[in-house]
Amino acid sequence: MTRRAVLAVAMCVTVVLAGCAGLGGGGGNATTAAGADATETPADGEATAGGGSPTASETMAAETAAAMTTTAGSDATATVTPTAMPTPSETAATTVGSAAGDGTFRFLAFEQPGTYTYDVTFAPTVRSQQGTAEPVTRQGENQSAEYVIDVVQAAENQYEVQVSISMDGMDNQQTFTGTRTEVQQQMLGSQVGSLLVPLTTMTGFYEGRTLQAGQSWSYSTEERTSTFEVTGSDSYAGVECSVTEASVNGTVVHEACVSPDRGLAPYAAYYDESGTLTFEMELTSYEAG
Repeated sequence: MTRRAVLAVAMCVTVVLAGCAGLGGGGGNATTAAGADATETPADGEATAGGGSPTASETMAAETAAAMTTTAGSDATATVTPTAMPTPSETAATTVGSAAGDGTFRFLAFEQPGTYTYDVTFAPTVRSQQGTAEPVTRQGENQSAEYVIDVVQAAENQYEVQVSISMDGMDNQQTFTGTRTEVQQQMLGSQVGSLLVPLTTMTGFYEGRTLQAGQSWSYSTEERTSTFEVTGSDSYAGVECSVTEASVNGTVVHEACVSPDRGLAPYAAYYDESGTLTFEMELTSYEAG
């Protein structure tokens, strides 16, 4: 796949998560970007650790999202903006237990070798600038791709991941090696990693939490209430996971099935404020390494 084609993929993944803009993440008594106080209602029995520092993956994801802005031609601009991603100021407390193998979700932290194949569907959001007084935003037709992550080595200090994407008859593959943190940074900053940008929001949503059916937590401001709930369990390609749902003022804007130690959820979907699907990623095959 050419660089232009990959940038086009990045443009298509501009899931400007309008409905998710108010979702909090990762901590209680947080502060939103607008400066309003937000209060988290944690799940029963869940411990949190005080402190104002974001996790490394939260910072990494925020920096990557800010850097990935592309222009399509001379009349349209598309920005990869996972607006639900919490900023450092929104993360005043993080959940205890984010170490590897402790049963909590960590974004892109695969704990075992294996090959994960995903089907991805996304709708491009294009912001036109054709000399109009007000830029026009339109929703394009759904696009699809096959996304394969092959975790060759999964030791903390010896990590190797091969990522490939197939779309419209074009293929691109990249290999990343180094420590776990180095590989995570390489992936999110790469061409093939552009497709993962919407999923960086899940760091703030779930990282460090041990998900169990019946758990729920929420964040409230004067304008909105964002609620997260674990509704049950399911499996994709033989991988067991916890079914989760996120809503803003009662409107569902995100659904997922999250599995600890997998690095990526077996299923994730985002919706706009009207309920239209804008991004979906589903695990269709898993082979243990």
